[in-house]
Amino acid sequence: MRKLLLSIAVSALLTTGALAHSPVVAPEPMAPAPTYNSAGFDWGGFYMGLGISGSALVVDNTTSDDDTTSDDDTTSDDALRAFNNNTAFKTGYLDLIVGVNMTVDSLLFGLEGWISGFSGDWSNGFGAGAQARLGVLVSPEVLLYLAGGGFTDTVDQYGTVGGGVEFAVTGNVSLDLEYKYWMSLNSAVTGNGIGASLNWGF
Repeated sequence: MRKLLLSIAVSALLTTGALAHSPVVAPEPMAPAPTYNSAGFDWGGFYMGLGISGSALVVDNTTSDDDTTSDDDTTSDDALRAFNNNTAFKTGYLDLIVGVNMTVDSLLFGLEGWISGFSGDWSNGFGAGAQARLGVLVSPEVLLYLAGGGFTDTVDQYGTVGGGVEFAVTGNVSLDLEYKYWMSLNSAVTGNGIGASLNWGF
């Protein structure tokens, strides 16, 4: 009996010693859930951009030529009557853009202005415009928006409404694709425009 108890005690001591010298293996930490982030793109703040755009405007000059205008009146109506009714004239623009955005959750509010050099079927020159934007981030790197504003040049003044989609390209660069519907404020001119720009946030 004494030998049996002694054997049990020796076995217990050997087992305890083996456990004491066994390395302790810590449980592996759980991998964090993947996050979808557009290279850290920040939609808020100021930005500058360089863009190209074009418009195709249609003149509805069904207004009678008997309108009372003096010979030296150089209004845009007089210039636009040189076109036949419903004849589109096309213009290309090079745009220098500045703007600012503010985000609230997935909503974006923005103001944007630009100056343009243009060349077209009717004239060449410079102009300037501004618009407000209201958009929603459909993903961290894609913005859909509506826009409304105006543009003035050496020929006429226009109101514009439209919208677009903007993509985050790198941490501070985005590509903006936009459509505008043009409406003259002084004559019977309407039309469509499209544009693309690269914008740099700072």
